[in-house]
Amino acid sequence: MMKKAYKEDSALYITENAAYLAAALVWNKANDMALGSILLRLTPSLQQQALHSTQAEQVWDTLEGQYGTPMIQWFIRTLKKQLLFASILTNILLLS
Repeated sequence: MMKKAYKEDSALYITENAAYLAAALVWNKANDMALGSILLRLTPSLQQQALHSTQAEQVWDTLEGQYGTPMIQWFIRTLKKQLLFASILTNILLLS
């Protein structure tokens, strides 16, 4: 009975280990593709800074922390500038 339980436990371990390895391979491939895609879009100086990284998420978070602006804040700031410009232009046109 002991040998049968051992064989079953071994088979379960091998199956779980194989599933883990397969998932790790898929994740590594996706990470490599994402990291490559990010690096291709960076300027050469930023590429040099990010080359030591092995995780796409790490590079992304670093870039976001250094250069990222939440989109809504950027949109509001841009909209205010456009409205200010339109207001100034309208006043100039009305005065001429």
